[in-house]
Amino acid sequence: MDEDDEAPAEENARKQIPEGIPDALEGLKLLFTGTFDAMDRDTSKATALKYGAKVVTKLDLADYIILGVKAGPKKLEEIEQKGLETLDEDGFFALLEEGVPQEKRDRMAEKADAQPAKKKQKK
Repeated sequence: MDEDDEAPAEENARKQIPEGIPDALEGLKLLFTGTFDAMDRDTSKATALKYGAKVVTKLDLADYIILGVKAGPKKLEEIEQKGLETLDEDGFFALLEEGVPQEKRDRMAEKADAQPAKKKQKK
């Protein structure tokens, strides 16, 4: 069997969750929405936690929203209106394998620095 014969089998194969680097998601807040090829909801949360992320349920708290297929149209509209950062399943897997880009970590730090000022104003 040559390579051409094997390609369709690869395309039909279910995706696998890659083995990531330890603490690849340390400090990230993730929200999962929709359905995924390689993960059910419990597996996605467990994978995020395993690599150091916190899973949140409010869009505004998330550093990344991981979008699966069939994400709700209302949620997608809100994500777009607020300009929130999204990744698809493959992007999530890339984070596991490569870690969070420094540029993203810098934006997270800026956001965190701005948070206490807001809290103090509310008191």
